[in-house]
Amino acid sequence: MGTDIHWFVERYDQDEDEWALLDGTVPLMGKPESPMVYDGRNYDLFGKLGWAKNRTKDSVDLRGLPIDVSPITQACAEISGADGIDHSWISIEDLGPFADSDPRLREALDAAYRVAHGSALRIVYWFDR
Repeated sequence: MGTDIHWFVERYDQDEDEWALLDGTVPLMGKPESPMVYDGRNYDLFGKLGWAKNRTKDSVDLRGLPIDVSPITQACAEISGADGIDHSWISIEDLGPFADSDPRLREALDAAYRVAHGSALRIVYWFDR
């Protein structure tokens, strides 16, 4: 049995002064169909994103859920409960260099950029225990 990543693309809404969910994986709801959602199992990438079982000296620091996380992402994190580990977030720009070695990640980032229309984007994520 492998580890999954829960992946939520959020966009900053300047008019509302808040982060809003663009798309994401909803626990217990099956596989995502959105092209913005990364649904691969690249354990090297997971380690770079801070997954405890595969961290390296080059891994990003885990940040926990953002204090201003969107309500839907927050609810999904709560649904994951104790099975959700290593919560964090990363700007889409900082995530970009990781996509050089993962075509599926590159496709997800490109799809998010197309929808963003110049807005700030971030990925909020965590892993299954």
